[in-house]
Amino acid sequence: MGENEEYIGQINVANDVIADLAGYAALESYGVVGMTSSSHKVEVAQLLTRDKLKKGIRVKISDGKVEIELYVIIEHGTNLSEVARNLVERVKYEVEKYTGFEVANVEIHIQGVKTRK
Repeated sequence: MGENEEYIGQINVANDVIADLAGYAALESYGVVGMTSSSHKVEVAQLLTRDKLKKGIRVKISDGKVEIELYVIIEHGTNLSEVARNLVERVKYEVEKYTGFEVANVEIHIQGVKTRK
């Protein structure tokens, strides 16, 4: 710290907060129908409700950098690679904007394709 700087504390951001930010960004992304559980025990991908989005997201923070895994269901008829690319960009932008952390990696797991209701 410099001579005129004052240490006023530290801010810690819980992984669940980052998961919430990533989940809401994902749901607002074009072509994403919803999130599904990241558990490999589930044989059929089921949509998670908004209050359970964290179950479809894994967050790891190391050395001040964030790695995110999203388990999503994509809308039928959309270009999967384009939706995934846009999803990565949106989640990265939102998490970096609101937390100040650098997002090192966003990994998308497409668990299913479904039509919107």
